[in-house]
Amino acid sequence: MTSRSNIRVRPFQPHDHKDVQRVVFESATRGDESPYRGAMKAVLTHPLVCVGYAALLLDVFLLVRGKSIVAGIMAGTLIVVLVIHEVVRTTSPFLKFIKQALREDLGDIPKYYQSGGPGHEWASEFWVAEVESSTHPGSWNIAGCVGLKQSDADPKAHVRILFVSHHYRQRGIASILSRTVLEHAKAHRMRSLYLETTNAQPVAISFYEKQGWRRTVTRPGWPSQFGTGLVKIPLVFFELDL
Repeated sequence: MTSRSNIRVRPFQPHDHKDVQRVVFESATRGDESPYRGAMKAVLTHPLVCVGYAALLLDVFLLVRGKSIVAGIMAGTLIVVLVIHEVVRTTSPFLKFIKQALREDLGDIPKYYQSGGPGHEWASEFWVAEVESSTHPGSWNIAGCVGLKQSDADPKAHVRILFVSHHYRQRGIASILSRTVLEHAKAHRMRSLYLETTNAQPVAISFYEKQGWRRTVTRPGWPSQFGTGLVKIPLVFFELDL
């Protein structure tokens, strides 16, 4: 167990299941640093969408002046619908990814992360970060989590599901979780780690770069971007040599 003041990190236990699922979903969809919010911001600030805003303002101006009221209402409605449609097409893959993770590897964490192969102690593990309640000393709340997945005896391992609840950010929890993963991986003689994030998460990118991770090219078998509309969110891949 890793601990610091009122923060501690320990391996996942079955009774943590609901709290982990809640933290992952909330972290992925809420707060300014969440991937969902980042994707939405990327859509709403895209140049083509900004052109739509300008067209909408012009449309409102013409309506106020009493010019082509019916046509103006129809055009304004069309612009709003197109912007909403673009937001949905760009952000829905994030929700799909999170729901798939909740259903698959996070659906059975002990099986996916904590079961080693016969005769070989795999590096795979899953941890939760807990913060002691300020109003109820001795009571601990799950504030973040991270998983490490090693496939067979591969000397590389995949860092997954590094999330910190938006209620507990800016407390160093991500750094503690990251350090726990690194120490565990080194103890199991891993040669390198890899992970991915999105270009819509500048805070996450900055965090990994400060931790010494280096960017890599697109990983085989992975898409290069999220989104099916005009606005696409590139994936950013990182590796760390141990």
